[in-house]
Amino acid sequence: MRFLGLTILLLLPLCSWAQNSQVLVPPMFKLLYLNGEEQQKSFYNRAPLPLTPGRQQMVLQYQQAFDGEADSTYLSSPIVLYFYVQGQQTIVLQAKRPRNRKEAAAYVAQPKLNLIDKSNGQILPHEAVLAQRFGWQNGPNMALLEELEKGKQLPDQDTILTQLKLLYQNADESHQQAFQAWIRRNEQNPSQKMYERVRR
Repeated sequence: MRFLGLTILLLLPLCSWAQNSQVLVPPMFKLLYLNGEEQQKSFYNRAPLPLTPGRQQMVLQYQQAFDGEADSTYLSSPIVLYFYVQGQQTIVLQAKRPRNRKEAAAYVAQPKLNLIDKSNGQILPHEAVLAQRFGWQNGPNMALLEELEKGKQLPDQDTILTQLKLLYQNADESHQQAFQAWIRRNEQNPSQKMYERVRR
């Protein structure tokens, strides 16, 4: 699933509009990085985060305390989100807030979230990568550093197109139709040209 999601996202070009977009993030998350820049921003005031339209890399961390005790705080590994926004688009990050320590421990192990386009309620295509730390716990998180470096790079587009064609051809008819419908909803974007090339 990660391969398919990232393939589609990387085919969407880096575009620029005059109008900014924004994303609404629940207060259970802290923003660590945005497009490679360190942030350390909380969302307790529920203020929207402005985004420049185009490809996005957002690194979040789930954190929640119970009973007001510091030692009861649950922290997830960094969650690296890749997605794409258009101009004047409002995105809502949806996640079920854990109600107790058992649910918090489960969420830390496997965070689940969605990005929703507020204008139509549709799920925004995205990829979520859990950058888990391995080895020496006090050292740098190499998995996170690797993802941050990936966010700066745009792989060869011809290779990406070849991979997407293969995935499309291997999908069953219902998923091919779902992909075609997604392309039609976005036909005002340059991605329509991509769809025409995939059909060849």
